Amino acid sequence: MCSRFLPLAVAIAAAVSCGRGRAVAAAEETSVPGKIQTEEAAPAAPATVSVSDDGHRFLFDGPYYSADLVWNEGQVSFCDMHICHGPGSPKDLPVMDSKLWSGPQRQAGIYFMESIPGVGLNIIKCKDPRNEDKGEGSLSLEWDDQYGYRSFRMKMDDGTVNIEGYDPASGQPIDNWFLSLVTAREKGNDLPFTVIVPERVNSIVGGREYHLGIGPGKAALNTEDTPPVFNIYPENGVITLIFKD
Repeated sequence: MCSRFLPLAVAIAAAVSCGRGRAVAAAEETSVPGKIQTEEAAPAAPATVSVSDDGHRFLFDGPYYSADLVWNEGQVSFCDMHICHGPGSPKDLPVMDSKLWSGPQRQAGIYFMESIPGVGLNIIKCKDPRNEDKGEGSLSLEWDDQYGYRSFRMKMDDGTVNIEGYDPASGQPIDNWFLSLVTAREKGNDLPFTVIVPERVNSIVGGREYHLGIGPGKAALNTEDTPPVFNIYPENGVITLIFKD
């Protein structure tokens, strides 16, 4: 049976901060009369892919983001996901940071989840990945859930992560799954997220504002968990995370 997170309902509005009660202010453009301000972007380094010896950990390090995808006793999660503030800058802004956001009783991660009536949120247990393809600057994987209800197809490239859920019998897209960002309960005040709307998640760290784009799919506050972070739901079986505008 799937692992269980006990739901704790909380009342919270969808356009306010999950972590520190901040609001995101619109950026103001400034200019100097008669002078054109330009900034040369450093060339983006090509993406690299590494795989653990047991084939249960995949690290994608691209020009706009890095993502650490892990199979841990059938539980699939992004244990780390960091993005850069601009072209050529370090990938040090967290969407997921397992070192900072985990606790003794709870391993942080962006998990593949389902919601079962009368039970609540459950991690989808999965079989080992198959059809691994390390292309030029990309990584493609497929895997099945443990009970044959769902299959997943994922591709990571230089600017996006694209995930498809489908029925292994018919090949048709399915929406009975989602991604859920889970953190230790005591880490709520450490989270960088400021505004969560369907098409993007805004954050701020050290005065640097950044965002994760969503589409297809949509983000929403996860009010079944504490602290209330966010879920990302598929659209016609597909979730796309966008790191490059």
